[in-house]
Amino acid sequence: MKIFNKRPIFLFALVMMVIAVAVIYHNFFVLKLSFVICGAGVFVLGTILYFILKNKVAKYIFSRLAIVALAFAVGTGAVQIGGNMYMRDYSEFSGNVVVSGRISEVGEIKKGNHLSILLDNAHVEGEGISQNLHGRIMLTVLLDGNDEETFVVGKTIDAYSKISFAQIGYEGENGLTFYFVNKNITASGYAMESAISVVDSNTKLSLSERVKQHVERIVIENLDEEYSGLALAMLFGDRSSVDETVYTDFSSSGIAHLLAVSGLHVGFLIALLLAICKLIKARGYVRFAIVAVVLGFYAYLCGFSISVLRASIMALCMLFAGCIKEKYDMLNALSAAFIILLCIFPYSITTIGFQLSFSAVLAICLLARPIKTALSKFLYKGLAGTLAVLFSVQLGILPITCMAFQQFTFMAIIANFVCLPIASVVYMILFISLIIATICPPISISVYLFQFVMQVVVRFVHFVAPYGLFELVSWKGRVLSCVVPCAMLASSEYFLASKWPKTATTIALWLSTIAILVC
Repeated sequence: MKIFNKRPIFLFALVMMVIAVAVIYHNFFVLKLSFVICGAGVFVLGTILYFILKNKVAKYIFSRLAIVALAFAVGTGAVQIGGNMYMRDYSEFSGNVVVSGRISEVGEIKKGNHLSILLDNAHVEGEGISQNLHGRIMLTVLLDGNDEETFVVGKTIDAYSKISFAQIGYEGENGLTFYFVNKNITASGYAMESAISVVDSNTKLSLSERVKQHVERIVIENLDEEYSGLALAMLFGDRSSVDETVYTDFSSSGIAHLLAVSGLHVGFLIALLLAICKLIKARGYVRFAIVAVVLGFYAYLCGFSISVLRASIMALCMLFAGCIKEKYDMLNALSAAFIILLCIFPYSITTIGFQLSFSAVLAICLLARPIKTALSKFLYKGLAGTLAVLFSVQLGILPITCMAFQQFTFMAIIANFVCLPIASVVYMILFISLIIATICPPISISVYLFQFVMQVVVRFVHFVAPYGLFELVSWKGRVLSCVVPCAMLASSEYFLASKWPKTATTIALWLSTIAILVC
């Protein structure tokens, strides 16, 4: 009860999550309509009774009932509105058309001659259809080697192609999954390179694309190819230039999150910003405004990645709490970030990135303190705190990684313990060096400091990658998704029970987790 008594926002987020998942995966209109109507009605009734009744127990019951009802209505409404906005271009049409649009993203060449490109500002023209699309089109181009300069971000092209419009959750030969819904891809199709022509060769770049190209130019000019790819991955999450062997080693070592923009990178950036604010003696709302502007711009450069937005919202909650002299509560901040993001991007809950980001932080909220208390008995408090966070994160993401990737690495704790401090240093070095190189290009060589330090991480990863990676069968992930959350809750301070029953429950659940992994 402790977790709900003091944190109604957490209760709201939890109920909203359950309802959103139910509505997304069981897309029945009657179900959604009943959730919205009943939820809104019960919320109004519960709110009225809360103010009318005098009994504290009754007030508590009806206040929580109102919260649950409102979460029902908001969660269902967010999914319905998000679906309607995405499906507004939906058509039963499937066939050959002329697609006109600006190239916004160019992927890697796969299967020898398959290149994926994304077009925005797209127009579709064909027999029985003439439509401007609000979303993007994903085209798979079959290359024939005629002109490599055709596919450059910013150019406008015409492509004679076969396309099909997307349906939410539909998975077929031409269908788009929830992943593409979150990418705002309205339609997909195929085209031959010979059937594509450049309409406007002048590159029309957005501010984000211009900044990325500027950074990419500085990085490529000053770093070796292997490390320039790592730098761009750490800055923007762009892994297209990362060597496949290097990425495999990072993944096998359990530190692939270093190469995908996440809350970790936002944490590095916030630490740098707070140090700068302290240096210029910016405090209170001035510090809050500086951090908010920089984080907002960084989120824009990263394509409003869910993990970046989650970390940014939580950071701003922390700074705002300091401004109004209130105690910061991580669980409340996490709940606030969850509600905001689910309202704006309801289908993002289906992505692995969303699940990993929130489960990792939730694990820190539940496990970091008890693990630190246990480790502090024989370790220094600083070291115990660091290890507690690392253990918490690995345990929190365990069920998701086992289900999604069918693998688990015992080297993750060691690799993160060694590499994260170094990664924080190299990230700040890279960030500062890029600013210096932009202001004073003649000393852009300072960017090389990134490569000099990053070599330590790469060599360590190459050394540990062959050890500790285990393949798992799929059923283990599903079982762990039930056992691990129960074990986390039982281990936390929110599980109110007498000492011995709590200890016995905790030990039994964690031993079950170990048994599932090793059997």
